[in-house]
Amino acid sequence: MSDSMTSPRAPGRALVGASSDAHQRWRALALLSLGGIALALSFIAAYYETIGKLVAHWSSNDMYSYGFLVPAISGYLIWLRRHRLRHVPIGPGFALGLPVLSAGLGLLVVGRVSAINLVEQLSLPITICGLAILVLGRPMAQSLTFPLVYLFTMIPFWDVFTGRLHLPFQLYSAAMGVGALRLLNIPVLHQGVLIDLPTVTLEVAEVCSGVNNLVAILCIGVPLTHFYVRRWPKRIVVMIAAALIALISNGVRVATVCLFAYYGIRGADGDIHGPFSLMRSLAISGVGFFALFWLIAKFADRREQLEISHPQAEGNANRFSPTVPIAAAVALAVALLTVADGFERWRPVRPTPLKSALVGFPVAIGPWEPHTDRALDRELSSLDFDSKLVRDYVGPDGSEVSLLLGYFEHQTQSRELAGSGFFNQLGVLRAGTHRLPVGAVRDGVVSNAHGRAYLLYAYVLDGDVIATDYQVKWRTLRNILAERRSNGGIVVVAARIGDSESLDVVRSRYRDFLDRALPPAVAFLSGQH
Repeated sequence: MSDSMTSPRAPGRALVGASSDAHQRWRALALLSLGGIALALSFIAAYYETIGKLVAHWSSNDMYSYGFLVPAISGYLIWLRRHRLRHVPIGPGFALGLPVLSAGLGLLVVGRVSAINLVEQLSLPITICGLAILVLGRPMAQSLTFPLVYLFTMIPFWDVFTGRLHLPFQLYSAAMGVGALRLLNIPVLHQGVLIDLPTVTLEVAEVCSGVNNLVAILCIGVPLTHFYVRRWPKRIVVMIAAALIALISNGVRVATVCLFAYYGIRGADGDIHGPFSLMRSLAISGVGFFALFWLIAKFADRREQLEISHPQAEGNANRFSPTVPIAAAVALAVALLTVADGFERWRPVRPTPLKSALVGFPVAIGPWEPHTDRALDRELSSLDFDSKLVRDYVGPDGSEVSLLLGYFEHQTQSRELAGSGFFNQLGVLRAGTHRLPVGAVRDGVVSNAHGRAYLLYAYVLDGDVIATDYQVKWRTLRNILAERRSNGGIVVVAARIGDSESLDVVRSRYRDFLDRALPPAVAFLSGQH
């Protein structure tokens, strides 16, 4: 009797337990969906401008044009792991996720307030990694390690590592172009990166070195090789082959340009690269990528070998943590994103005008008198400042020099002292640091379409003379965080020089003007005169 009475209750309890588990699972899924929407909106609000800058950089720089594919490839790699990810437990990881997310958002704030695009953009993948760890947990983030780390390749920092590769690649590409011409019995003289033809001299410039193509092929080939090729010896072979493909394809492109130039075939508006140069470059690059994909397919392991199940969870769907920790993780992430996004609005930087107008700067500098020649003025006047003074001077011996005083009441993106457009173009030609009584300044000999010029400049912040861009960035950042101001000035001295004059000779010629002009210039820009 008692057995018949109690036996039906066990299935009932099991059914209730199953129903409760299913209800809890659906609650967790619904909460994740709503939280995901809120998180996505907060993320977009915080990083909308940063993503826009990245897209603009990808569009304007050949080396980073592959950046458009990186998010898609990362998503594809996650999709390929979809069966494996179904068995990974999901739950917030506060201990590691919170520090990583805070670090990413801290870089976002620092990059924006200091107008350092690289720091701001670098925060993007770090923040994504932090969100993955905080909301989904460490096990899930570990399963997504490669797709998440791969996102760092879309950040434009490769110039730091590829700068020294340009010259060897230029020399190789020039040699390959010359080799193709000689095979066709075309007279040619090879001098480093210069290719002398009977009618024209070609130079393999940095932009044509092939480094851009190498970076693109590696950044696209590495993730595919990582997934489809399991054994490291095979991976290394594929990557070496990818580098060779990049070298050969760029050499072929340079050789075709040489052939078009020799036979006088020009593109639109006399383009030396020949007709349809863009389409031809894309076709040659496309052949290179096709060869890479074929090579990966050739070395790829069998499909069934690539399927890796999560240990101790075979056949089970994702196990969710209780909904309260998930909600807390999402709410915390949304709050941090909102704080980072609103930092500049909550702590606005106050403009700091000059105490006296720059027009009051002395008209005569010792024996140096004002001059009316505006040749250099036109170049220096292209810089946009809140306050600016440009004057030409002539010395007792007839030497002519131009002086620019520029001042920002408030630095903003694209209107900052360090990295402004004019000096960005001259950055690679700077010769070094020169010490004067007012402190260290940067000077050197630069060349442009108008000839050679001596250029000297120094930044003025808080009454101090600063010579390097990064010192300016960090001093500005300190002022923004501590005093909510980003004002600063710059002094530029420029003079036309002869084709054979050395830097030391030019320095000695203008030393008297520099010694006399820089102290009052620094005083004016510091408000101390």
